Amino acid sequence: MFTNFTKRQLGLIFVATGALGVIGVALYSVLRHHPIGAYQAAAIAGSVLISVIGATLIPLGSQPL
Repeated sequence: MFTNFTKRQLGLIFVATGALGVIGVALYSVLRHHPIGAYQAAAIAGSVLISVIGATLIPLGSQPL
């Protein structure tokens, strides 16, 4: 069912997902002409956390999970 991702691949997926989350929330705020609210700030913080977790996995290399 699941393919065997390496830690580096999983880290890159997490970083990309977090970056897309931050971009999506920021774009939503810009297009709606509203300042960033509390829930959007929490979503950005969560996306940054996902990216940081992914960044810590990248140096671990090509070892399978």
